[in-house]
Amino acid sequence: MSTDDESVTTLEDLRGDLAGRYKWTPSSGSSVDGAIVDADMAALDRDGYVIWENLLSAEECRHIREVVRRWLRYPGRNSFEGGARSASTAC
Repeated sequence: MSTDDESVTTLEDLRGDLAGRYKWTPSSGSSVDGAIVDADMAALDRDGYVIWENLLSAEECRHIREVVRRWLRYPGRNSFEGGARSASTAC
């Protein structure tokens, strides 16, 4: 990786000074109310998962369904994958 080239494309590139080259940027998570984070963490501890309602819009869900539909039409190979049932019936 040359000093003029900012891209990281090989394992050798990872050995360089990435921290000096790629600076820290703030996360949008820093703007989330601490009470919401605490409630989500409590749900995660209690239930093992968190459900974020309305995280995606109806349009985003439609787009995701459209994109992944071709992969969901295949039946599972075993009971873990849904057996003979098509994965799309689980959606």
